[in-house]
Amino acid sequence: MTPLLFSIAASILSAQEPKRTQDPQHHAPAALGTEADAIAQCMVSCAQGANHCATSLAAGKKEYLAPMHLLMDCAKICDTTVTLVSRQSPLASKQLDCCASASESTATECEKHDDPKMKALAEACKKNAVACREACAKTGQSTKDPKHQGADTQGHVLGQAEANSIAQCAMSAEQGAHHCGERLGEGKKEYAAPMRLLMDCASICDLTATVAARSSSFTSKQLEICASASESCAAECEKHDDPKMKACAEVCRKNAVTCRGTPSPKGAPQPKPDR
Repeated sequence: MTPLLFSIAASILSAQEPKRTQDPQHHAPAALGTEADAIAQCMVSCAQGANHCATSLAAGKKEYLAPMHLLMDCAKICDTTVTLVSRQSPLASKQLDCCASASESTATECEKHDDPKMKALAEACKKNAVACREACAKTGQSTKDPKHQGADTQGHVLGQAEANSIAQCAMSAEQGAHHCGERLGEGKKEYAAPMRLLMDCASICDLTATVAARSSSFTSKQLEICASASESCAAECEKHDDPKMKACAEVCRKNAVTCRGTPSPKGAPQPKPDR
């Protein structure tokens, strides 16, 4: 079953399933209109902006290197954020916060350049930052997270073991979501909640692996989000007396420990687990 079919199935089941008690650490955003549009538009703008920077770099303008990296990161972060928001994911709040921070950092960098295209990109990013913070406010969650204010000052490089853990968790979550979809097809509605979380966890792991591979300044922030998502997935999967779900839970638990145990860049604060 493809991610698109998973998303469709989850939407259908959302209308059929009784209201669930949300994890107090995570709040699903209400259905969003203009906010989701702003995130999607920022994603497109950043992707186009990264291409503009690459073209400028090829012409010998080395000052476009820094904004190109930020624009690439911001586009990827927006992509995952709009996916989670569209699913009304209970994991969306922290990702919205990261998206707002990424957009603000990217806007600040783009404004340094006397280039109409870069100025336009800065405006799109600023609008998105506001939209993300407004969307997060609708969940009742503050976006002023004292553990992570903006980007790290240094890139964050993962070791091979850490990178493998995140990749393994993404694959396991995808396989687990497929398994849940199969069980839902058999009429076992109790698999709807873990399927949603597993889909979201796979998306977050994929994003985390990407920004980490780039030694992105947002890696530390994304590692914390990935750890939190993995913990939520593990807790939900453990509720099910199903060997495949137990196996998913184990992989997610291990990944959460790995993400939280990865050293921060020199001089950056080490995030503490949520209580």
